[in-house]
Amino acid sequence: MFMSPKEILSYLCDLEEKLPKREYKIYKESHKHNDYNFSHVTPGEMNEECQKMLAFAGMGSYKADARFAKLDDSLAGCTTPGDTADGFVHIEVNINMQDNWKAILATLAHEICHQVIHLHGIRPMINNMTEVYTELCTIYLGFGQLILDGYNTNVRGVKHNLGYLNPNNYKVTNHLVAVVCGGISSQSTSLFGNDVMVDDAVRIWESEDDRKEFNKKTLERRSEVFSETMRYISNMESLLDIYRQQLKQQADKLDKDFISFNDAFRTGQSRSLRIFNTLYTAYCEGQNNEKDGTNKVLEAALYNLYNDVKQRVGVVELRPDVVCPSCGKRYPYREINKGKMTVKCGKCGTHFVADTTDWSPSQVQRQVEQRRIAKQKKQQEELDAYRYQITAEEKAAAWRESECLKQELTTIREGIDKLPRIFRWALKNYIHRQADKVIKTHKTKEK
Repeated sequence: MFMSPKEILSYLCDLEEKLPKREYKIYKESHKHNDYNFSHVTPGEMNEECQKMLAFAGMGSYKADARFAKLDDSLAGCTTPGDTADGFVHIEVNINMQDNWKAILATLAHEICHQVIHLHGIRPMINNMTEVYTELCTIYLGFGQLILDGYNTNVRGVKHNLGYLNPNNYKVTNHLVAVVCGGISSQSTSLFGNDVMVDDAVRIWESEDDRKEFNKKTLERRSEVFSETMRYISNMESLLDIYRQQLKQQADKLDKDFISFNDAFRTGQSRSLRIFNTLYTAYCEGQNNEKDGTNKVLEAALYNLYNDVKQRVGVVELRPDVVCPSCGKRYPYREINKGKMTVKCGKCGTHFVADTTDWSPSQVQRQVEQRRIAKQKKQQEELDAYRYQITAEEKAAAWRESECLKQELTTIREGIDKLPRIFRWALKNYIHRQADKVIKTHKTKEK
C-alpha cells in the first residue's frame, strides 16, 4: 500500500493528538545478535526484550508474554488488542522467524503498538486502516529503526518482506518523525531525493531564516487572495446598494399609488381621470408579466454564488427572511405563512407583497437544465430542418437533370426515326463496330 506524504502526515497528526505527549527517543535494543552466527532466539530473550519495549511504549505496568507459535506464512505475528485483563500482553511470533532477530524485533514493535492504539481509543472505521495506524505508530513512538532494519531481511538465504506499506513510506515517515519530533539533523536521515517535496519542506523547517521567510511569503500570498476576495465582496455590496435604492424608489411609488387608489374610492373621487389612469397603467403593466431582466441576472448570480459556496464549505441553508424593500427591515420566515400576501411594514409603514416561496437551488437547477435542453432541442430541430431542405433540393436537382436527359434521348430517337431506312441501318452498324473496338481495346490492356 502506498501513501503520499500528505496522507502520512494526516495520520501522524492524529496520533500526536490522541496519544500522550512524550519526549521523542529512539529505541535501542538490549540484545545484539548476529543473524548469521546466532542459532535461535530463545523465548526468554524475546520476552526480556518485549518487556523493555513495553516500558518504552508507556506500558511498563504490563508484563510481556511473547512466545513462538506456528502461524500462517502470511503472518509474522499476532495479538488480540485489549486482551490485557490479566495484566499480560500476549504476543505470538511466527516460529519461522526464530533465527531472524531483526524481524522478531519489528514484529514485537508492531504488535505492541496494536495494544497502544487500542488502549488510547483509536478505532478506525475501516479495518485495514487499523494496520496503517499501527505501522505509523511504531515509527512515531521511536521504533522506526527497528522497522527499517527488520521488515526486509535476508538471513542465511531466507528473505522476509514484512509490512503493510510501501518500503519508501517507512523511510519518509521515519525521516519526518526524526527531524520534526526528535530534532535530528536531516543529513543523517536524508531521503536522498526519494521525495523532493519532503526534502524541501524539511530544509525550510530546519533553517530559521528560511522558515521565517517562507512564513512571511505564505502570509502575503494568502492575504492577497483574501484581500482580492474582500474587494469583490465590497464591490458586490456596492452594486446591491444601487439595486436597493432603485427598489426603494419603486416601493415608495407603489405604496403611494396603493394608498391614493383606495383613498380615492373611499372619498368619492373615483371619477377622477388621474385615478383611472393609475388603474389603466397598472393593468397594462400587469399584462406584461415577463420576468424583469434584473431579477434574471440576480437569480443567475445567486445560483452561481451558491454553487461556489457549496463546493468550498458544503451545503448551506439560505435564510428565507422577508425584507421590506423600503427600509430593509427583516421579518423571520416563520412569522409569515407560505405564499404571497400584502403586508404593512411595522417600521416605515410601507405596503409591499411578502413572497415567502422558498428559493430552491435545485428548482433553479431544474430550470437551467430545462432551458439547456430546450435550446439543444431547438438547435437539433433547426439542423434537421436544414438537412431536410438540402436533401430536398438535391433530389429536385437530380430529378430535373434526369428529366432533361430523358427529353434529350426522346429527341434523338425521334430524329433517328425520321431518317431513311438505309441510313438507320448504316448508323446501327457503325455503333456496333465502335462498341466492338472498345471491347477489344479493353481486353488487350488486361492482357
